Amino acid sequence: MTDALRPPIFILGSPRSGTGVLYQLLRLHPALAWTTPVTQRVWAEDRFPFERPALAPLLDRLTAWLPRRWLPRPYRGPHDGSLRIPDVPETSEAHAIWNRYLPETPHHVATEADVTPEARRTFRRIVRWHCAYFDADRFLNKTPRHALRIRYLYTVFPNAHFVHLVRDGRDVAASILKRRRRRGSAARWWGLRPPGWSNMQDTASPIVQCGWQWAESVTRADRDARTVVPPERYHVVRYADLTEHPRPTLTDLLERLNLAADAFFAASAPYLNRLENRNGRWRRRLSDEQQHRLHDQIADTLRTWGFID
Repeated sequence: MTDALRPPIFILGSPRSGTGVLYQLLRLHPALAWTTPVTQRVWAEDRFPFERPALAPLLDRLTAWLPRRWLPRPYRGPHDGSLRIPDVPETSEAHAIWNRYLPETPHHVATEADVTPEARRTFRRIVRWHCAYFDADRFLNKTPRHALRIRYLYTVFPNAHFVHLVRDGRDVAASILKRRRRRGSAARWWGLRPPGWSNMQDTASPIVQCGWQWAESVTRADRDARTVVPPERYHVVRYADLTEHPRPTLTDLLERLNLAADAFFAASAPYLNRLENRNGRWRRRLSDEQQHRLHDQIADTLRTWGFID
């Protein structure tokens, strides 16, 4: 039996950069398979790994149909359902799957040195299983943590494509801060953990922490991708382009991913107008003092990515 796999696609970016919306949209392409809350549990717990579980399709339909609050917590997905797409299995970032073989560290970085033969075999088997489960040619997965795992993923899947969604760091920082407050404390860390996050949490103000988190994410991801991934398989997409000009932006991305655009738009057209233009909200969400502190922390990175002159 051949080990050949069609190129998988990994979406990455800083938390609150719109990666969840992009994942929700791209998974509508009929050629793509993805992880669901149900299939994550199947593989995280080694349940029926060699065949399609009889109950999984029914459970996936239920997770797409039932209100989220009615579902057991492991089956609620990663809260990426903002586009309200009915009758399609929910997406999952599949942390429980990836964590099976990733090193236990206080941060989320993983490199080629962390790949074991068993991990490579298992992850590739998981991808093949999902493609069979969805009767699809290629595999799609998203989590912001992939921004710190490009070298690891590229070693396991040397033909993979990486889609890096980049949003203005000021909007990202304001959105992360809002998410922290909703979870109970603006001072408590949430999301991606680059090396040094604990020290940053102990020494910097919350808004500076959020800006640093964005800057570390985009900088490390871009550096690692340009170091190991062939340029034709590393795709930077601007959040502003996706939300302001979704059809041409997605058409260009699909072409670079070697996916048929007609098949995608036939499935996604009803949902493109649900994309919200949330660009520039940082101006009213952040106080003058927060804006100054944030600028001092991330100005160089904003300038590198063309968000300021």
